[in-house]
This record gives sequence, structure tokens and C-alpha cells, in this order.
Amino acid sequence: MAQHEELITLAKKHAMKGVSLQNALVYHKAVEVNTDLGLGERKSMTEMRDLIKSDPMYHNLTKEQEEEMKNEVLAFCNVKKKVARMTNKSSAQDYRRVCGNMEVFIVLH
Repeated sequence: MAQHEELITLAKKHAMKGVSLQNALVYHKAVEVNTDLGLGERKSMTEMRDLIKSDPMYHNLTKEQEEEMKNEVLAFCNVKKKVARMTNKSSAQDYRRVCGNMEVFIVLH
């Protein structure tokens, strides 16, 4: 239980910092690449990072372009916060998925 509380605290601290450029780039690329793909076909985070590194569009962004990308992520997050889950089971699955992703992120960094 303490581990989950630490993860939640970490997530809250991260949320207060705002959207990082890296998160905005991954979100933008994910929308571009994963939109028409099914759940089992979507690109992984590692694949997304590799796609971003190999795409010259992301190398010389202006400050305005960076801010626009960050604002797109914030807009998406604000919409997502207002959407209710259909069942408690789906909410629990979301929670487990987020915690699992955070644990992987913590281990890798």
C-alpha cells in the first residue's frame, strides 16, 4: 500500500509541474501514428521515442510550436478529466495500468 501512495504522490508532483516537451512530443506522435490502429497494434512507448528521434520535424521546433503542442496535451487532459468511466472495473483497470506504467518509468529512470 505504501508503494502505491508513493506513486500517487509522485504523480501529483509531476502533474503540478505541467506538461513537458517530451510528453507533448510523444502525445503528438501517438495521435499521428496510433489513431487508426487497434489496441494490440498500437506502438509502444519505446517505438514512439524512436519515431520521434528519427523524424526531423521534431528537431527544430520553435518555442511557439512547443507551446502549442503542450497546450494540445493540456486540452486533452482537461477533457479526459471530465469523462466518467462506464464501470468501476474500467476505473480499476485504468488505475492498475497507470501504476504499472509509472513503475516501469521509475525503474527505467
